[in-house]
Amino acid sequence: MTETIAATVERFIAHKRAHGRRYHSEARELALLVRFAAGHQVSGLGELTPALLEDFLASRPRPHPRSFNHLLGVVRCLLDWAVTWGLLEASPLQARRHRVTSSASRSCSTPSRPAACWMPRPRCPTARGLPAGARPTMPSSRCATPSGCAPVRHAACAWAMPTPAGRC
Repeated sequence: MTETIAATVERFIAHKRAHGRRYHSEARELALLVRFAAGHQVSGLGELTPALLEDFLASRPRPHPRSFNHLLGVVRCLLDWAVTWGLLEASPLQARRHRVTSSASRSCSTPSRPAACWMPRPRCPTARGLPAGARPTMPSSRCATPSGCAPVRHAACAWAMPTPAGRC
């Protein structure tokens, strides 16, 4: 139980790579943990405390829950692996995942229309729900003006009525 954090991280990454995992981004995130622990004069794996791990997670502000949860998952995986291999008696990590509860928490992609952030996204029509003669399409990049194009209902999954030859 006198294993250093850096040596444990190296063994853990070597173990994962031996199983065919690349573990590039995870190695960078674990290097952040090693540097953070060294900055707080903690070198042994057994010296990691729940408060220190909470401070580490708080020191790495993540704008999206997915990014935070990935960091948390990598640290949790390391500590669970250390418990499995007998390097720790129990994992000191007590943090919980962040969750997104509504689509309203997403950021606006169009600042000119902030009200669109608070409205639910429209669902794309299925092939059976299209009007007679309509076909599923993607918006044409050749269209210079909306007036010369087929009507587009939704940019991600648009449908359009057949257009006369020579238009769009």
